Amino acid sequence: MDMFNHWLKKARRHIVVEFERENDVVYEVETPMNPMTPTKGNHKHTVELRLGKCTCNKFQQRKMPCLHVIVVCMHMNLDPFQYFDSVWELESNIAIYGSQPFYPVGDRPYWPQPQVKRFRNEMDWVKSQPSKTQTCALCGQQGHNR
Repeated sequence: MDMFNHWLKKARRHIVVEFERENDVVYEVETPMNPMTPTKGNHKHTVELRLGKCTCNKFQQRKMPCLHVIVVCMHMNLDPFQYFDSVWELESNIAIYGSQPFYPVGDRPYWPQPQVKRFRNEMDWVKSQPSKTQTCALCGQQGHNR
């Protein structure tokens, strides 16, 4: 909702050019140039409300109205909330997560530690026990391990 409200504030500065208004098909949204960030703004996006598409792809990816769809809705006096996908509804979230039990994660020291799967060599032995000499478990000689 924070993102939606942010886009709602920005929407007032955009311009809508209508194409085929009778069929409610295609709209072009012109984004004004932003003097604070010259690399942003000053471009056009095409919105197709019936197909649920905008050329910025945020409408399709996030399953919620992007800035350009909000601008078109304001221009057409439509409620942009009707273009939210059902995945944003509380009932959908309950259906997805309601049957799964959730448990607290706990403190980091109590997390299971990954098992080390490497062969130790003489460098590990010298670092961990510098005063002991190594004895091989296979041949019984000192100076190396198995």
